[in-house]
Parts: sequence; C-alpha cells; structure tokens
Amino acid sequence: MRRMLVALLACLVGLQPAAVGARQGSAPGTASTQAQPAPAHAVPSVESLGMSFDRIKRELRIQPPSTVKSPLKLEYYVEVQGLMPALPLFRPGELTTGPVPLGAPTHRDMMDHVTPQAFKSPTIPVSGIAIMGIQMLLRWEVARAREERLAAKRQAEIDEERERQRRVKESIVVSPPK
Repeated sequence: MRRMLVALLACLVGLQPAAVGARQGSAPGTASTQAQPAPAHAVPSVESLGMSFDRIKRELRIQPPSTVKSPLKLEYYVEVQGLMPALPLFRPGELTTGPVPLGAPTHRDMMDHVTPQAFKSPTIPVSGIAIMGIQMLLRWEVARAREERLAAKRQAEIDEERERQRRVKESIVVSPPK
C-alpha cells in the first residue's frame, strides 16, 4: 500500500510543473500574444565605456607613416589595452519569465490558432483529484494502522490473561491439596 502511495505522490509531483506550464501557455492573452516592444535604451557614451578619443588620436600620431602608395591612406594601427566593461544586453531575469517578446510563436500558440473553439476541450484538474485521492488513502492508512494497534493491544491483553490463568492452573496442580 505504501508503495502505491509513493508512486502516486511521485507521479503527482512529476506532473505538476507540466500542468502549471500548460495552464500558463494555454491561458488567453498570454505574454506572447500581447508582447510590447522593449523601449529603446540610450546609447552609452564613449567615456562611460572607458575609451578616450584623445588617447586614440595620440597613438595614431605616433605610428610610423604608411608605406602603401594609395591615395586613400586608410592604413591605421590601433592598439587596445584593458578590459571593456560588460554591456548588459538583457536585464536580470528577463529571459526566464516567459517567451521572448516578438519571438517565434510557440507550439501552444500555433495549436490555439489552428484548432476551432468547438474542438478545444476543457482541462481536468488532475492535481486536485490526485491530492484528494492521496488524502483519502492517508486517512484509510491511518485508520488501518489504528485498528492494527488496537488489535495487537487486545491480543496482548488476551495472551497476558491466558498466561495468568495458565500460571494459576499450574500452581493449583503443582501444589497438592492439604
């Protein structure tokens, strides 16, 4: 019986995230259907990125003249030293809270689009039914264990009484009457 309870509980815990995901994905008006474009962020300035045009110009002046015989003179040497600061492309948790805004439609979106309303069946709350079943099984198991304890206690009392009567009987048989 306990194996069945453990198996049922494992199935319930295993299926709960899928049920929650299905409920969130199939809800009308999900984030993928009402996605708003992200606001344009201001372009960071060159100074805030740790670069300096003065330093770049100074380094370009020091370089040897070009040996290329081209009228455009587009040969430059730039030496970059140091680490560029991190550029945050996404805010923390932005990609973990749902579908990507303005991204490709999910499977659920396509199924909602092509399935007529008449053929969409309502969902069954499996987790609620499973929880009620587990509660009933637990109540039954508690009642059964209580009955087993009472039966064991009654049997112990009966065995104790039989042992007491056996000792009384032996004491009468062993000692001769006077």
